Amino acid sequence: NYISKEFYPEGDCRNCHEVSRWSVIGFEHERTDFDLEGAHREQSCRACHFSLNNGREIQRFKNLGTQCLECHEDVHYGQFDKKGNTDCERCHAIEDWSAEKFNHDNTNFPLDGKHREVACSGCHKEVKKDDIVYVQYKIKDYRCEACH
Repeated sequence: NYISKEFYPEGDCRNCHEVSRWSVIGFEHERTDFDLEGAHREQSCRACHFSLNNGREIQRFKNLGTQCLECHEDVHYGQFDKKGNTDCERCHAIEDWSAEKFNHDNTNFPLDGKHREVACSGCHKEVKKDDIVYVQYKIKDYRCEACH
């Protein structure tokens, strides 16, 4: 393992580890800029703080990002990017990542009439771009004849 002082809080291992028993971690994540919520609470420390760099194990505890896409793949392929940031929690619940927060009435195409009865997949189709398949959520053409 390689742990440089620049990668952990204040350069002192005792900020997290118990001296009497090194395997006991007493760190409170609430002290950071990234409080653990939802499924993040279920992850091991290594899931976020461990990586390989040229075959060497690196553990980082400082200067880690707090944006979803710094750790997670953007399965929407930039459709919801706003000036380099994607606010995933605008639609997704942090507990189980369901899209329960999404409200179609807050989009450029609020659903009314028979549109409310159409399944999401009726309008939002899979597309392929550069050998990547994803669901097209951002629809540009709202004219009736674009769908009917």
